[in-house]
Amino acid sequence: MKAKQYIAIAATAATVLVGSVSSSPGRPPDAVAPEPVTGLAAAGVGDLNRIQLSWNAAVDNVAPDIYRVYGSTDPRFRPGKRTLLGESALTGLRVDGLGTHQTWYFKVVALDTWGNESDASVRVTATTGDTIRYEGEDLALVRSNTGVVTPNPMRGYTGVWSDHGQVFVQARGTTDFADLALDLPAAGTYEVRTSFTRAPDYGQATLAVDGHLLGSPVDAYIPSGVEKTDDLALAPIPMAKGTHVVTLAPAGRNSASKGFQIGVDYVDLKLTGAAPEDRTAPGPIADPVAAPVEGSSTLRVTWTPAADDVLVTGYEVYGSTTAGFEPSTATLLDTVPGARFDHGGLPLRQNWFYRVRAVDGAGHRGPLSAEFGGISGDSLTVEGETMTQIATTAAFAIQNNCCSQAFSGGRQLRFIATKEGDTAELEFTVGMDGSYTVATTSLYARDYGTVQFAIDGVPVGAPVDLYSAPYKLEPVSHGTLDLAAGAHRLTMTIVGRNTASPGFQVSLDKLTLTLG
Repeated sequence: MKAKQYIAIAATAATVLVGSVSSSPGRPPDAVAPEPVTGLAAAGVGDLNRIQLSWNAAVDNVAPDIYRVYGSTDPRFRPGKRTLLGESALTGLRVDGLGTHQTWYFKVVALDTWGNESDASVRVTATTGDTIRYEGEDLALVRSNTGVVTPNPMRGYTGVWSDHGQVFVQARGTTDFADLALDLPAAGTYEVRTSFTRAPDYGQATLAVDGHLLGSPVDAYIPSGVEKTDDLALAPIPMAKGTHVVTLAPAGRNSASKGFQIGVDYVDLKLTGAAPEDRTAPGPIADPVAAPVEGSSTLRVTWTPAADDVLVTGYEVYGSTTAGFEPSTATLLDTVPGARFDHGGLPLRQNWFYRVRAVDGAGHRGPLSAEFGGISGDSLTVEGETMTQIATTAAFAIQNNCCSQAFSGGRQLRFIATKEGDTAELEFTVGMDGSYTVATTSLYARDYGTVQFAIDGVPVGAPVDLYSAPYKLEPVSHGTLDLAAGAHRLTMTIVGRNTASPGFQVSLDKLTLTLG
């Protein structure tokens, strides 16, 4: 469970970080303990698994320094290390992460600067609701093929975000997604509720749990400003105790929207009944396909979901470069929540063979599919921020998504050049001999300069003027070059700047090499 401090009982009050109790040097010792805390009150927070506590400031001959909050589901509990829920320098504290329909008992103790401790307050009690809240910014990232920012503060906008934050998925198209994990303390049938963020560059948002799409896509576009949707009840779903995967992905975008991004304030699970007993294994998957993803060496493996008497919670994907391989722990590539697996980081034009089976919430495994295969793509993408930095005349910086742009992998490499003639040398590797079409993708900005790219000392293409008043992220083709398997050097040389630009810095989001 987690405890958060609040000035009063209002859920919108500021959060304060608390340090350890310490004495103040230069002051005489204080031997008088604070008087017991009065006015302690406890109340559930709506229908959530949270309890809000508030109390009056304790009376002390100097001043109380901190309050310790103790609690238990046992009414006979005593304050101690095992029952300490949290500390607060203010006159309130919210306790999160409790079970549903639980009755809790609380006491508060005041401490002064010198560590003198008051007697415990009178005991109070409160009962949690039937809904478990997971703040978007607290969900753990499992996997994604685009940038994900969490936590993403949402201060200063219209509307009130729960805990003033969200999880932000910087999707660039309908193939992008983010898988996030939540831990469920008890099995049951739960109604899933959420609230999406709306903005001019947001897409049509979808939410799935363990690969099952819930509800219809939500158009998160608004012409201006930033706000959030009302509480949306998506669908009831049976869920086992343990870890589950929430998938956020755009299904499209409004014709007026500038982008496909998604923001989620929270995910609520409202307990509506017991989980049905799962007695049988899932059926087989159908229509498996492994196809290359354009512009990369990734193979995207998809299939039609399997049926189950309750719910399929995941799929085991096995693979090998050898036809007729035996599925085993050695060939298990991943377990994914939905009917899609992106097999990235492959050599160009490599044959792969796969078999897939479904798993349900009770751990039953369905039959393995027949073997199917595909050939990886012919494009190698090298992220700028992952290249080995060999030599430079100015500083480098790795920059996260910014300026309403979603970088490949969520980050880019900035070369903070200060003058014409500055150079940066980077290293990358190709896996096979061949003739490659060379392209770079860079951010254009109002203080960027003009750069000449070269590979192994040979200029490729014309100089690129990266000045632009509105930010933009665009690829530039540099022609064709023969490259042998092994390591190569990419050089960026500042050759000038646009007359409208005040600076010389440049960036590299990614280098793309496409085998001819």
